Amino acid sequence: MDKKTLALTLVAAVVVTGIGVSINQSQQGTADLNNPLVLPELTDNAGALNAIKIESAGNVLVVDSQKQQDQWVINNLGGYTANTEQLSALIKALKDARKVEAKTTKPTLFHHLGLRDISDPESKAVLVSLSGADKQYQLLVGDDAKSGTGQYVRLAGDNQTWLIDKAIAKPDKAEDWVNSKLFDFVQDDIQSIKLSGQHEYILTKADKERENFELDVIPDTHKLKYDSVLDGIPRSISDLSFEQLMPAADWTTSLAGNSQTLAVTLFDDKQVTLILAKVDDKHYAHLKGDNPLWAQWVYQISEYNYNQLVKDKVEFFDADDADGG
Repeated sequence: MDKKTLALTLVAAVVVTGIGVSINQSQQGTADLNNPLVLPELTDNAGALNAIKIESAGNVLVVDSQKQQDQWVINNLGGYTANTEQLSALIKALKDARKVEAKTTKPTLFHHLGLRDISDPESKAVLVSLSGADKQYQLLVGDDAKSGTGQYVRLAGDNQTWLIDKAIAKPDKAEDWVNSKLFDFVQDDIQSIKLSGQHEYILTKADKERENFELDVIPDTHKLKYDSVLDGIPRSISDLSFEQLMPAADWTTSLAGNSQTLAVTLFDDKQVTLILAKVDDKHYAHLKGDNPLWAQWVYQISEYNYNQLVKDKVEFFDADDADGG
């Protein structure tokens, strides 16, 4: 191929590519016009939102979340910190949702789409209410689309139902939207851990630069399984999250009496105490420290996390050793 032919070929390729891009952009623009936004005003006002409420069948309050200064909290969980990732995902889905197809306007058929009014105890819908900057947006969110793509919705007070191109998350309870991670410190911030109760021992680090924790007493006849075997407990503490919340008033004497205590000291001298209890097949943690929320709640944790925190020190030693001493 000579230089002239090559040059013409390259020019043609560029032109074809440009036409393709132009067609795609035109098609996208047409699609946007044909599929208008469900909540068009929300696009420019999403940043001003300061309250989100979700209600389910029978007008039952599921989530009442409010932005206080720069933090979102769950009002119906005593002001517990909200999971901002979930809130952001909800707002983005609502802001970007587009109408794909108009559906029925007959109230007698709403149940086929899961869109009966939430005043009906049998409704499968949730009512999402957003507010901020003197504006309010309300949308009933129903079933997932039967085609597998999108979801059925209708604006509150409007009988026109729609299939939209997004899936809107519907929490079952307020706990689904809280930040379930209990601590904001990391493993390297922990200086010492004292376990007391059925099992008793102390794990310490002389300084942050020390690679592994040390056990307070190791009998001469014993040796650790491996150098980092003691690090599992501090790692589990720093990563600890909960599955359910229970009011602290329900933390009965019987629960507290059947417990192990982990006293955690950080290098900045802050202290956190975890009171851990197993009741039947459930596992709980009650926390004491400088977070005022901890006094209000008891946290149900997984069996795995409980077992990672409450260990007999014999588990740290080689299997050939006699016992924990």
